[in-house]
Amino acid sequence: MSDEFLAVAAREIIQYDPDAKIILITASDDQKIIRQCLDSGASSYISKPFDFNAILKGISDILAK
Repeated sequence: MSDEFLAVAAREIIQYDPDAKIILITASDDQKIIRQCLDSGASSYISKPFDFNAILKGISDILAK
């Protein structure tokens, strides 16, 4: 999936299920794309290479809300 499509995918998922929690994992660290994804409904965004603890923290943060 292209990085530009991530924001579209997040928006589509949220339209289908407004309660969905989305953690995007991608190789891009482009701040514009990250902002678009978060503004489109993604709960968290993790760039590769990622630390496994970053994934656990993302999940924990989502579950704590």
